[in-house]
Amino acid sequence: MKNCWLKILTTFLLGLILMGCQKEVVRKETVYQWEKSPETPKSEMGGIDSGGGNGVEGRPLESFRVNMLQDKQVHDELLPIISSLHEIHNRFAADFLHILKHRMWYFVPVKLEKLSPLKVGVAFKDEDLGQIGLQDTQEVWIDSKIYSDMNSNDKIKILVHELVMGVRILEFTREFDKCLAAASAYLFDEDESIYKKARDECYEKFQWLGTGTNLGVIGGDKIELNDHDYKAVRTMTNWIVDDFESLSETQIDSFLKGALKRNYD
Repeated sequence: MKNCWLKILTTFLLGLILMGCQKEVVRKETVYQWEKSPETPKSEMGGIDSGGGNGVEGRPLESFRVNMLQDKQVHDELLPIISSLHEIHNRFAADFLHILKHRMWYFVPVKLEKLSPLKVGVAFKDEDLGQIGLQDTQEVWIDSKIYSDMNSNDKIKILVHELVMGVRILEFTREFDKCLAAASAYLFDEDESIYKKARDECYEKFQWLGTGTNLGVIGGDKIELNDHDYKAVRTMTNWIVDDFESLSETQIDSFLKGALKRNYD
């Protein structure tokens, strides 16, 4: 009889232990899933949960913004390239002016989050690959420490690279943004009022459509690029900077539609 009660007690205690282990396993799995969640905690999106300001080296991020159309190097070296491109493919050149004018460009003395070598289609070790620029559908971020040490030609190349990447990203923006890109073709006109009229028509037609998602106006779908996209951007960048004299409208148009997913029809 004593052995019987001992077996019952042992079974009961073993059951409690197993139940405790199961609860612990569930708890750990829940924590793991939360840590892997793609959603950013609200406390990381601003100074406090309800929003706030961010800065670098005691300066607000906004103070690092550069008006690209007023930048001396852009004016002296990049705009002449875009003007020449306008003679070959005016809509592509208009896209460049659109990215320069309507994106917020920030030159910040920080290391940017790195993309993996495989992501950008190169056979480098991760530690050998530097990240000079990053952008989305609204902003372009440049590591000013790296940029300031580059020679003039390389600076133009990275700026053209970001412009070409901006054109590729247009696939993921809203119709409002594409409308502004089309309106930017009038920036080549001496009468700025024509551009302003076309720009204002974009605001009147699209301003409040889709608000509440990615700030609604410019932000659009999630950007999904692969190694082929990065290779295509590098190819077009090299053509524009190094092989401009050999470019034709047909060549550019074919590459835009096929590789950069930019169709003006």
